Amino acid sequence: QVRLQHSSLNRTPEERETGTWIVDVSHDTESCEGIDTVIMEATVTGPPLRAGPGYEMVPGIGYYKFHTQAQLWEDARKTCAREGAHLAVINNEVEAKALQQIFARYPSAAGSNNNDYAFIGVNDINVEGQYVTIFGQDMKSTGFSRWMSGKPNNGGNPKTVPGHDCVTVYRTDGSMNDLPCTWKLGFFCEQEF
Repeated sequence: QVRLQHSSLNRTPEERETGTWIVDVSHDTESCEGIDTVIMEATVTGPPLRAGPGYEMVPGIGYYKFHTQAQLWEDARKTCAREGAHLAVINNEVEAKALQQIFARYPSAAGSNNNDYAFIGVNDINVEGQYVTIFGQDMKSTGFSRWMSGKPNNGGNPKTVPGHDCVTVYRTDGSMNDLPCTWKLGFFCEQEF
């Protein structure tokens, strides 16, 4: 018999975890000098944490939220972190399409420099032309690098510092563009499963 005790008494209904709990139990018997020993191992896997308010689940990928109050890239990064999330990092075409579909439902972000773009979690702030995720990983490791035609281009001047150092997703087709981190744009936060 496996007994699992779990409480959510101090949580609001929105904060309570729901979903299937999986318990895997394995056992083995070993003999040593005529003495049998039973070894049991149990692994308990709980449901993914529920995302915060305004997040929507994309099955098999994660939870996403488009923020409609435009912010500078660094402020957007901090906002996502306060929500227990991070600026979205696109890993494949399916994820790019999901963000594009969410983006399509929000025609504008208040105070945005350009409503066709939204910040994501990639930049080349430290070394021009070397794009990394907010986790410090080379962007190539994400598996997604579909840029708009002629991009990235650092605003047309590869020597301008600071230049266009923060990566955005384009509303129309989900491709990426480099824009100034000092622009205020809508942005996507991501909470992974």
